[in-house]
This record gives sequence, C-alpha cells and structure tokens, in this order.
Amino acid sequence: ASLQTGYWLLGLGEIRHSHGSIGYKFAKAGEDLWRNFVAMFTDAKANWEGLRIFYDEVFFPWLVGGILPGILCGLVCYYLSVPLIRAYQNRRKGVLKAKLASLKKKKKQADDGQAAD
Repeated sequence: ASLQTGYWLLGLGEIRHSHGSIGYKFAKAGEDLWRNFVAMFTDAKANWEGLRIFYDEVFFPWLVGGILPGILCGLVCYYLSVPLIRAYQNRRKGVLKAKLASLKKKKKQADDGQAAD
C-alpha cells in the first residue's frame, strides 16, 4: 500500500517492473553496496546504478507513500491505547491502595495485640 501510495503521490503511475521485481532491486542494491565497498580497497571502479534504481523505484516512493498511512495508523493507535493505559493505571492504583489499607489494618491489629499483653 505504501509503495502504491508513493507512486500515486509522486505521479509516477504504476509500479515499475522494468528493472525486475522489488526483491531483485533489493538484491541489486545490496550487491552494489558490497561491490563498491570492495572497490574502495581494489582497483575496481565503483558503479551505483543498481542502488540508484532501487532509490528511484523503491525507496523514495516507499518513504513518501508510508508517511500518510504511518501518521494515520499512529493517530488511531494513540487514541485507542490512551484509554486502555489510563484504565490499567487506575486499576493498578486501586489494587495498591487496597493492599496498603490491608497492611495498615494488619499493623494496627498487631499493635493492638501487643498493647493488650
């Protein structure tokens, strides 16, 4: 969805498969990174074509297309989780207050028992 949204927002039309599938583009970008890393230490010439294709056809459209769905999902999750967290914290406070009251009652009973002796 993010990739298609990115293509639509950038006005690129349909997802391009002229250079292979998305998985193939990932693989070629990885190969370019490795070959260009090795080229720093050898006489080989650096070639960034696979990484450029990956950036233009996958990474940038994915980045742009993921912004809107990401913001939308983030807002929905935030507004759903806040009441749940608040309810959990209030329940936890109630349990701690009850436990504290129980401990105070036991201490008072123990003090009263010692005072009677």
